[in-house]
This record gives sequence, C-alpha cells and structure tokens, in this order.
Amino acid sequence: GGGAPPASADVPQLGGPGAAPASHPPAPTADGIGPPGPAAGGTPRATPAGIDAVAPPGALPTPPGSAGTAGTSGSTLSTGAAESTGTTGFGGPVPVAQEPPPAAAVEAVRDDKLAAALASVVEQSQRAVRSYAQIGLGVRLRPAEAALADAIRSGDRALATLSAGAGRRLPAARVKQMSLRWRALRDATATRPEPRIAELMQAVASQLAALAEGGAARLPAPPTVQRQRILLQRMAGAYLLRCWGAGETPPDAMLAMRIEFGRLLDATAGASASGAGIEGATLRSQWGLFASGLDHHGKSCEPPVLAQVASTSDRIAQFLESESVRSVAAGRR
Repeated sequence: GGGAPPASADVPQLGGPGAAPASHPPAPTADGIGPPGPAAGGTPRATPAGIDAVAPPGALPTPPGSAGTAGTSGSTLSTGAAESTGTTGFGGPVPVAQEPPPAAAVEAVRDDKLAAALASVVEQSQRAVRSYAQIGLGVRLRPAEAALADAIRSGDRALATLSAGAGRRLPAARVKQMSLRWRALRDATATRPEPRIAELMQAVASQLAALAEGGAARLPAPPTVQRQRILLQRMAGAYLLRCWGAGETPPDAMLAMRIEFGRLLDATAGASASGAGIEGATLRSQWGLFASGLDHHGKSCEPPVLAQVASTSDRIAQFLESESVRSVAAGRR
C-alpha cells in the first residue's frame, strides 16, 4: 500500500480511478485481424513482416489520435493528434419497467463492455509478451505455453468486440490501428523465441496501451481488478525481459507500478467478503513473495527466482480473476 503513485508512461491508465505456443485458435472472420499462426508442431516462422515497422527498436509509444492508416508489410503506422481526455459514466440507473429499457440504458451497458474489451487488449498483449519471454527463458514452460495460447484467444475476442462497437464511442480508425498492431504482436508469438523479437513485441504492446488510453476517454472505467491484472503482467513481463536481455524498464516506472498495485491490492482485499480471511491472506502472501523475487539483487535472474516470480504472479492473477467473477455475479443479483 501507499500514497498516490508517481505517473508512469509504461502503463497508461485506462479511463481512470512472455519454443512457440502449442497452437493458435482461429481468429474472428469479420474484424480484419487476419489469419492465425501455424498449427501445433509447425515450423516457427521468421520475424513477422511488419513488426519492425510497427515497433522500431527504441521507439517510444506516442498516444495517437483517431486518424491514421497502417500496413503489416513494410509500412509505418501514422498517427494523429491525441484525443481529449476525460471519462463518462453510465448516465443514470436503468429504470425498472415491463417495457424494454430505453436506448440510453442499452448504450451504457454496451459502453461498459467496450471499456472492458479495450482494457482486455492491453492485458492480453502484456500477457503474451510475458509468456513469450517466459518460454524463451525455459521457465514453467507448460503453463507459459497455455497462457500464451489463451492470451491470443482472449485478445482476438476483445478485438472482435471493439470492431463491433466501433463508431459509437470508439473511432473506427483507432480500432483499426489497434487491430493491426495486435496482428503484428500475435504473428510474432509464432516465431522461435528471441530477445530481439520480444523487445519489439513489448514496444508494440506499449503502443496498444497508448491507443487504448486515448480510446478510453469517452468510456466508463474498467473494473479495478482488470487494471491490477494489467499491472501484474507488466511487472512480471518487465522482470523476465530484463533477465532475458530484452530491454529494461526504468526503475522509477517499476516502482510506480508496484505502488499502484499495492494500493489497489489493499482496496481489493479489503472490499472482498474474504478480505480478512484465508483468501485475502493468501493474496497478500503471494504478493509479498512476488515482490521479494523482483528485489533479489545480484541473484534475481537465477532459475529459482525466475520460477518464484512466474509462479506467484500466476497465482495472483488467478485470484484476481476469481474476484472479477464474484463482482460480476454480485452485480447481477
């Protein structure tokens, strides 16, 4: 826990308060994402066409605007000016009546789903980078391969949701930019794991986060646990990338993420029905083990510590997912 964290450019707020994977799921057919990677046992491809253009080494993500076009084969994505910031809420409660709810209420629900899908693209991109790096390091291979395949499936679903809702609160051009970057990142996961490609993937994930930040201005804030999962995947990924020699996150940015995660952890554990019970205690214990792994100076990249960071972050993510399910279920009662 702690006070308000310093600003971090690595993990933008969304709307406010890392051998190759075993398989790729089929991609949606109507969202313009493109074909999936090779089937299980296929020959890893070379560096995916377009990822160097989408994320040149050393490039800093710039929050883009709604304009811009891109290609995934040698063209450079162009962006416009950043959109204005600010968030909007649900616009009032849904009236209880026998007739169908008014159009404004339906729109508010759809906006909430768009906000969650927008945050999910960021979460799954960071999860893919983290799982790819974990595979490259040979740490907990089976869980990492399963997580990578699931991240691709989940990211594809989120992009399909964004494509379906584009044009209302989220500009279609912005969704297209995100789809192109997601395709470059997804194709990169089908390559033989290399630090250089992982570093490019992280740059693309950062661009996706910047695009999502701008797109969230007119949408409700996503659930707090979703923000926590993004921070968790980003911290675990940054640690694994550094140990692999695939770039290093500035210490100040890592500290900012840890402070924010700790503050949100206090709120999540305290607000849950089990916050003072065994699950709340387990969550705090796993967070302590995860943080201690990040703090192992000199020996921080030895196999036992790598496994500690990977396993504890997985357990924390599972707990946060269960909290998310409980929150949704409680809201429907």
